[in-house]
Amino acid sequence: MKRGRIAVLGAAVGLTVAASGLSGCAACPGVKSAPAAPMPVAVRPAPEPVRPAPVVVAGGPYSIDLTPAVDVNPVRTQHVMIATVRDASGNAVSGARVEWILGRSSRAVGDIVDLDGGKKIDNTYGVSTTGRGGQVLDMGTADTSDDVRLDAGQTWCVITSAVEGTSNVIAYSPDIKDWNRHKAFAEKNWMDVTWEWPADATNRVGTPHTFNVRVMRYSDSTPYAGYKVNYKLLSGPAGSLSTGGQMGTVTTGADGVASVVLNQSAPMVGTNEVEISIVRPAKKDECECYPEKLIATGVVRKNWVAPDIGITKTAPATAMVGEQFNYNITVTNLAGDLDIRDAVVTDPIPDGVEYVSSSPSAQVSGRTLTWSGVNLSPAASTNMTVTVRATRKGSFRNCAQVSAESGRLTRDACAETVVTAPSVKLEKYAPAEVMICDPITYRIVARNTGDGTATDVHVMDALPAGITTSTGESRVDFPTFSLAAGESREFTIDARASAAGSYTNTATLTAAGGLSDQASASTRVKACALALVKKAKRGDIFIGRPATFDLTVSNAGDAEAKDVVIEDQIPAGMSFVSATDGGMSNGSTVVWNVGTIAPGASRTVSVSMGASNGGTFTNTATARAYCCKDASSSDSVTYKGLAAILLEVVDSPDPIEVGGQTTYTITVTNQGNADDNNVGIVATLAPQQKLISVDSSRAQGVSHTVNGQSVAFGKVPSLAPGAQVQYRIVVEATGVGDVRFATELNSDMLQTPVNETESTHQY
Repeated sequence: MKRGRIAVLGAAVGLTVAASGLSGCAACPGVKSAPAAPMPVAVRPAPEPVRPAPVVVAGGPYSIDLTPAVDVNPVRTQHVMIATVRDASGNAVSGARVEWILGRSSRAVGDIVDLDGGKKIDNTYGVSTTGRGGQVLDMGTADTSDDVRLDAGQTWCVITSAVEGTSNVIAYSPDIKDWNRHKAFAEKNWMDVTWEWPADATNRVGTPHTFNVRVMRYSDSTPYAGYKVNYKLLSGPAGSLSTGGQMGTVTTGADGVASVVLNQSAPMVGTNEVEISIVRPAKKDECECYPEKLIATGVVRKNWVAPDIGITKTAPATAMVGEQFNYNITVTNLAGDLDIRDAVVTDPIPDGVEYVSSSPSAQVSGRTLTWSGVNLSPAASTNMTVTVRATRKGSFRNCAQVSAESGRLTRDACAETVVTAPSVKLEKYAPAEVMICDPITYRIVARNTGDGTATDVHVMDALPAGITTSTGESRVDFPTFSLAAGESREFTIDARASAAGSYTNTATLTAAGGLSDQASASTRVKACALALVKKAKRGDIFIGRPATFDLTVSNAGDAEAKDVVIEDQIPAGMSFVSATDGGMSNGSTVVWNVGTIAPGASRTVSVSMGASNGGTFTNTATARAYCCKDASSSDSVTYKGLAAILLEVVDSPDPIEVGGQTTYTITVTNQGNADDNNVGIVATLAPQQKLISVDSSRAQGVSHTVNGQSVAFGKVPSLAPGAQVQYRIVVEATGVGDVRFATELNSDMLQTPVNETESTHQY
């Protein structure tokens, strides 16, 4: 039931207030209506404190409306009256003056509570002005649906009454010149009555439904007995009221309730509309008579629904023998307003498919699964999952059934799965032989030789130790894929070996349903192994003679060494002389193009070089070939120089007289290409001569000693190639004759002294 509530604009939720048939008796003389306490009214936004002058429009304000014109409200409630001033075209006019007048007589009741931003003169008269913009009157409740909204050109007045009776309201706009249009009238009937209206309801088809209307005083909620409640079946499935036929009247009892039962002629889904009206009975007291009066009418709806249930079943379109898959069953209460109780779901598993498990757990009897006691609230669903495994190939149709309403309501749902038996085969190919520097290309082919699609196919290749991919990986996992019956897919892997040897590579294939296969391929990785030996024929050589080197390159591997090249770097200080086997020099390097050297074979070439200076020279050669590691070898030679000492003795003057002097100049020159060390000179005068002086300043200042007719000079530590030293000895002739001045040279290089004499004629 819902309580009757009349909104401030006159419309009650779920009902319509009747405008016709409202009349009253004369009020008791001398009885005055007592004003009710003002009811709170909040306004959004706040009204303007002073209204502007009326807006001038063509023809000016023309007419005024007042709503509602006739209405019924419970006593001690407030009611909002709305006045609208319009021009001749019907447009609302802002800023128009409106005077509110509450008619007074011995029968009149009610008081003005509040005005729209204007001035209340007393409880029966006030002035307001139509607004320029919209506003909202907030009733101060949490429910905003009872708020009142006004547009521009409208203004409002709130009235109330504490006692039953009628309020006559006049809205007067002096800005309207036409006397026939400048007033609007409204009648407000106040009654100490309210009611609870039956709510719209939904019932199962074929069941009775009771409508209850309760009438009571508004002031204290005590029930009213003797009020008439009229029921009328307006539309919908065929039916009848308990009063007989499709309409009837029930009088409220001591509890204020008037009830009627609606029965369907036959169970049928649909909606009945039932009109209900409440009539106050005629009554008379010591000073007033009240004729019968229609208070309110309304329409309630009765929805008749029938239970309905749905079932769906899904399964994968395909599966493989031995593979587990699920049947998914969904049962739904399709009735939006009725519960379903004790439904039963059954699912017979077809032959060729074996039961594994279910959730929720089912009762298993042979090949049939049963779920009992399934309860569903309106529009609710429940799910069952059945896990099965296919045991053979074929097409399997599985149907589940739900039964409710003691078997009167059944539904079926089916799903079909084609079970296949795919077969997988893996093939692997690799080159039989490769050089170590060549890539090894593995080719892997996955095939489905069965009659069903292989799913979750995964190919993996774990490369053997010593083999990696071009990116350095030792394992390759290809993305998972599916293979239709008869379909194949090919993969390639580019790999390299880190060392020579034989390698067997095995790839693995797995697929859903426990399918698997392996395939292997072997490759021999061959490598050449260069070795180079460089040897000088002689280790010590005198400057000016060529040094000859022999270079021997060999292949100790198991593969041919192709495009073998030997390069010999000419050391600084040496120069190319010649080469065998077509060796060519570019000034700094001697190059031989040797060609191919078979496993176990070797080649020898020679090169001759010279040096212009002494010293030790290290010569390094390198051999390289396609796909072979380089080989290097070095050897050294030492070039030695040869010192060649020239001894010269010159006298000046010659001849000389006895008593005269001559100078012997002794010059030592190294005409060789190597230093000579510890060069020493000993000079011997003839008997007919006497030593006058010795000068060794041009012989690195070595000292000298005199022993009789001999002069011995200190040794010069080193005499470089092209260098020379000089000694000067002055003598005096003491006798006549052809005398001999003797000189002896010694050095580290000389194994025997070098002697030189100079003859001088003395007279």
